[in-house]
Amino acid sequence: MKIFRYKTACKQVLGDLHTPVSIYLKVRDIYPQSALLESSDFHAGENSRDYIALCPLASFDVNGAVCRMYFHDRTVFRAPVGVGRLTKPGLDQPVGAAAINSVPRLMIREAVEEVCGLFGYTAFYAVKYFEKIPVIESHDAQNDAPDIMYILYKYLLVFNHFKNELTLIELLSDGENTRLHEIESVIGNRNFASCDFSLRN
Repeated sequence: MKIFRYKTACKQVLGDLHTPVSIYLKVRDIYPQSALLESSDFHAGENSRDYIALCPLASFDVNGAVCRMYFHDRTVFRAPVGVGRLTKPGLDQPVGAAAINSVPRLMIREAVEEVCGLFGYTAFYAVKYFEKIPVIESHDAQNDAPDIMYILYKYLLVFNHFKNELTLIELLSDGENTRLHEIESVIGNRNFASCDFSLRN
C-alpha cells in the first residue's frame, strides 16, 4: 500500500475569545464534513481539550462486510471483511498509510504529535467483525452509517481550556505551502450563518 507523507504547520492563538461551538458554526458551511469533538470532563488537565477537524484527506470505513479506504489522490481500496476476521493489524493498515512528521514551532511539537491522527468511531454493531458473535444486520435506506469510520483531516483546531489556548494544525504534502492564515481569517470573522431546523415527514 502506498504511504502518504505529511509535515505539520502549527500556530497558537489566544483561545479565550472563542468557544468550540462558535468556531464550528463559522466553519461548518465553508468546510463540509467538519467534525466537532468536545470533552465532557474539564476537571483534569489531560481531558481539557476540544477538537474541530476540517477538510478530510483520507478515510476508511467498514459497512456491510466491506472495508473501503479513500485516499487524497482519489484512489479507493476495497476489501471484504469476514465475520470475526478483523484484527488490530488489519486496522493498523490504513493508519500506517499516512506518515506524519511534526515540525517544531512555538514549542508545541509534543502537542502536535499527540493529536495528529484519525478521528472517528467504532459502533456497537462492529463487534461482529472482531468476534464470532451473531449480530442482526439492520440498514436504513436514508442513513446507513458505517459500523466503523475513521477520517484523517487536513486541519485540526485544538482547544486547551486550562491554558486558554487554541492551536491550529495543518498537514502539508511535499512542496505544499501552509494556508493556516485562511483558517485564522475564518475564525476571526464575526458573522456566521444560522439555520433553522424543522422536521419533514
